[in-house]
Amino acid sequence: MAAQEEGGIEVCKMSKDLSRCTATSALNHPGTSKAGARIGQCRSASSANCTPVPQIFDYALGGRRDFMKITKYLLCALVTIVVALVSTASPQEHPIDIANSHLRVHAFKSGLFSGFADNHDVEAPIVEGAIDESASRVRFTIDAQRMKVLDPQLSPDKRRQVQERMLGPEVLDATRFPQINFQSTKVESAGQDQLLVRGQLSLRGVTRPVSASIRKQDGRYVGTCTLSQRDFGITPISIAGGTVKVKDELKVEFDIRAKTISAGQR
Repeated sequence: MAAQEEGGIEVCKMSKDLSRCTATSALNHPGTSKAGARIGQCRSASSANCTPVPQIFDYALGGRRDFMKITKYLLCALVTIVVALVSTASPQEHPIDIANSHLRVHAFKSGLFSGFADNHDVEAPIVEGAIDESASRVRFTIDAQRMKVLDPQLSPDKRRQVQERMLGPEVLDATRFPQINFQSTKVESAGQDQLLVRGQLSLRGVTRPVSASIRKQDGRYVGTCTLSQRDFGITPISIAGGTVKVKDELKVEFDIRAKTISAGQR
């Protein structure tokens, strides 16, 4: 069978006698390796056992490999882009900086002889929480058992009495309900750097909706809200037949700072 050469190189396939075909190729081209340029290729038509095939078959195999490599690279690139887009769009929670965040509760006196009573300032430590401004979400937890009556105008003994009564079953019942939790449900813009936050507050085993006005200031969230003690099953303290008592309404003031997360920590 006559051999067909393309570009000075004949491409053939072996039919039955591999050794003869290889030997023939080696004889015709002493400078080649024992197996010729490649198994299935020869450079001479002198062997009857070598049947020529189109050289494009070999090119097709190479083209298929290149196509698979390109497809692999495209898939990798696509996956990388998708992951980057998901990461960018995903909510980014920033933990609350509990060491530099503050929340205080103010209880005010009322009644006929309120002049003989005292207002109370209570520190409420935030022990855990996070702010996700991109998703308009905030949550935090207060340790009720660590709430502390400040009242600098009171004597230490009187302050201790107020503290015990606040943590006791009449007010917070902190032994049964050690945590106070807030979870936002909606955050709305109320002007430049102003927010109106609505959410659910769980206090003393009761959950009620509350809202707070917040101002963003130098990376902090400063704001106020009011609470009704009766909404959470607390009867305002009243003594002397009601002539001295604490108002039902409490004022809450807070100054919350979120930690900054670097790119390497995400």
